[in-house]
Amino acid sequence: MLRSSFLVVLALLATALLAPTLSAQSNCPMQTTKRVAQDIAQGPANQCAGIDWTFGNVQVTNSNFACPLYAIVTPAHDEVVPSPNLTYVDVIAVDAVNYFGFVCRRDYFLFIPIGTTCVPQKPRVVGSVFQMLTRSCPTLEGE
Repeated sequence: MLRSSFLVVLALLATALLAPTLSAQSNCPMQTTKRVAQDIAQGPANQCAGIDWTFGNVQVTNSNFACPLYAIVTPAHDEVVPSPNLTYVDVIAVDAVNYFGFVCRRDYFLFIPIGTTCVPQKPRVVGSVFQMLTRSCPTLEGE
């Protein structure tokens, strides 16, 4: 009887001593970062008008060129991925994802159309991405 009580007390004592260590490790999310390169996604093409005019016996022709309707620029950033190490991820900066619309602008020499230019509009922020840093999880003293 005394021996079984001693084993129960020893088991409870071992559990009490190991519980903080196990809980400290289980609170660590075990994450790291993965770098994602910058991405520029362009929308469908807008066919800007070219030049096609005749003045007397002189004909000037320039083929059409494509101008994207929009472009979305996502800067290089970090993503969270699982890690086998006792680490977590900390956000250190936020960068904007920008949307640029484009319009075709006709260019003139005096009153004669001489071409078109693909002109970007003012950017609009449509999202955000994070710059992150991987840090070690805090450990208990004595480990």
